[in-house]
Amino acid sequence: MTYTPAPVGQPPARSGWSGGRVFSVVLGAVLLLVALALVVGSTIALVWSGTQRTGGYLTSGTVRFSSGGYAVTSDRIELAGTGRELDRLLGTVRIRATSVQSDQGVFVGIAPAESVDGYLAGVAHSTVRRFEDHGRVSYHQVSGGSPATPPVGQSFWTVSAVGPGTQTVTWKARSGTWSIVLMRPDGAPGVSVRADLGATVPALPWLAGGVLLLGVLIGAGAVLLLVIPLRRVGRQLDPSATRY
Repeated sequence: MTYTPAPVGQPPARSGWSGGRVFSVVLGAVLLLVALALVVGSTIALVWSGTQRTGGYLTSGTVRFSSGGYAVTSDRIELAGTGRELDRLLGTVRIRATSVQSDQGVFVGIAPAESVDGYLAGVAHSTVRRFEDHGRVSYHQVSGGSPATPPVGQSFWTVSAVGPGTQTVTWKARSGTWSIVLMRPDGAPGVSVRADLGATVPALPWLAGGVLLLGVLIGAGAVLLLVIPLRRVGRQLDPSATRY
């Protein structure tokens, strides 16, 4: 009797997509999206900062602030860091304010928040809470009476300006808790002012440039994570392909 061995089945064809290669491609795709976002975002920041600068200041749009009380104040502004750190991040801060009523002057001042709170204790005023669409401002209204004395001549102001037309204050930002105040020079009720805020922000180009470089590096790594497994899968599916 002649023994005939049973035919041996061919092993199933391999797709070449191991778990590690799939993970590499997925991770590469995610990192490529992150890199694209970083590159686009940093480029927009660089272009925007260049177009929005006036006189060396990165300036906001002009916003109208108003109150039926005696003052408009910012919410508390908390800054932390050494003078050198804040000089690099913010540089010089500038506020420009103009009374909506041409026959009225305007007072604008920056002072420690505690001093402003003490001065306006029991005084009717409006505190800015947030900025909304189309230049609108949301306020927290504080009821009360009139201030005991006008803002002019108070000794607690770190910087201030008063008079008709456009008044400008510039300030080197320092660590602490601060408030910005807009009033009429005589301390009368009915504040209506157009103002903008600017800062030199010397660190912005460096920060945007660093983010751009980070995006390029992440993008290069993402390309490697995508290309290497795809090439290996291609070689495995086509054995006649040239091997390197």
